[in-house]
Amino acid sequence: MTIDGSPKRTKLENNRGSTSSYESQEEASIDESQQSSSCKNVRVVTRIRPLSSAEISRGCVSSMQITPASETKTEQGDTQNTPSTEHLIVDSNSRTGGMSNNMNNGPNNSEKNSKRSFEFEAVFGPEATHEDVYVRSGASHSIRNDIIKGFNVTILAYGQTGSGKTFTMGTCADGPTTSEKDGYVNENQGIIPRAVNDLFEITASSLDKKEPACIQLSFMEIYNEEIRDLLKDDSSGTNNLSVRDKSDGSVCVVGLKKHIVSSPQDVQKLMALASSKRATASTAMNAVSSRSHAICTLHLTMDPTNLDSNDGCREKLTAKLTLVDLAGSERIKRTGAEGARMQEGININKGLFVLGQVVSALSDSQTSSHVPYRDSKLTRLLQDSLGGNSCTIMVACVSPASDNIEESTNTLRYAERARNIKNSAVRNVVALPLSVEEATALRKENQLLKLQLAQARAEMVGKCDRKTGRNNYGEVSINCGEVSIN
Repeated sequence: MTIDGSPKRTKLENNRGSTSSYESQEEASIDESQQSSSCKNVRVVTRIRPLSSAEISRGCVSSMQITPASETKTEQGDTQNTPSTEHLIVDSNSRTGGMSNNMNNGPNNSEKNSKRSFEFEAVFGPEATHEDVYVRSGASHSIRNDIIKGFNVTILAYGQTGSGKTFTMGTCADGPTTSEKDGYVNENQGIIPRAVNDLFEITASSLDKKEPACIQLSFMEIYNEEIRDLLKDDSSGTNNLSVRDKSDGSVCVVGLKKHIVSSPQDVQKLMALASSKRATASTAMNAVSSRSHAICTLHLTMDPTNLDSNDGCREKLTAKLTLVDLAGSERIKRTGAEGARMQEGININKGLFVLGQVVSALSDSQTSSHVPYRDSKLTRLLQDSLGGNSCTIMVACVSPASDNIEESTNTLRYAERARNIKNSAVRNVVALPLSVEEATALRKENQLLKLQLAQARAEMVGKCDRKTGRNNYGEVSINCGEVSIN
């Protein structure tokens, strides 16, 4: 049995086959919007972690309530969920214990002026499973449908320190992503291992359709405003990488290595190596606090030119899956950080502050204000993901504890604003070399155009000898459709 009491499902295909009507209708609406336009808003969901034992011992209570998705009646009188937004209500009165711990009781009637409602595509309570978050957030749909069509996809977790971001994103280093024997997925794993598993599953099915795919992995962290390659050999010198603009307007990290991976197990090994190098430390608010922003990118290339096929030339597609685990915002007084830990916290907050400015600038459609991407390395690297060429999903992670209400409210406020950001996701199609048939056809057309040009010149001069093709411009020889001009 799962946490919520439903039957345990471990097979990946069984998990997907049992999705709710809410998910099915929502995915249908996403498909429809993709077909009509490449412009999509950032999709934002929220996950509330359970109260920790330390918070309970301090007498903290939950400050949050979830208003479920609206329900409609069918003609047969059945109740069905419609793909709509959900509301998260934060009650500042809970500092005095004024709200029940039950997340799903709905709003009560006490002191309405102390409550604030936030609207998101989905809200997940403490009882939500990783599978719930992966499917209803839209991550599963984007991995299995958008990437294979050549769209970039970004999934990022945002929130204060200790709010469950790394837990939600997961890491392949925590255990086997899949079992080579039966294809089962670990139900305790987060978004990253599930996304990796799905990515290789869809590319394997594409191979059956004779569409060769190459997947490359890169993994970096932004630590104290320095970009580090977490998969680089430590003995190979400096590891402070620079960011450069590309001719197409995107950015790249100079010197960042990409590693070819052919299975989830390959990814797991590299993720384990990267996780062992990522900067972490203990603070008063989090025993294993991430001290850097981590960005894992999987680059997918589907190249039909590698085929021995006579089906004709098809388009080459590229796409990238960007998985971002942001370090949490923190207050120095509450974390008790000193020395190096304090400097880390200052740099973390600096990057997140600029991220908040970028979100504010992009979400305000009434003004054409400057978007400060260049004010931090984090926002510069996320330029495609926020307002650029990507289908983006943001998971805002919050603590329900009453003594974290101010930080949680700030997180929710920025997350709600991010829903107004419009991305212009386009299919990444690469021009392919000419096939033999196309090259032959172009040669024939070129020869014909040369012939027509030579004839036009001869007629204009009016001194053309029809047998020899001799004129003031030289001799034109016409033999069997071939043209040479002497």
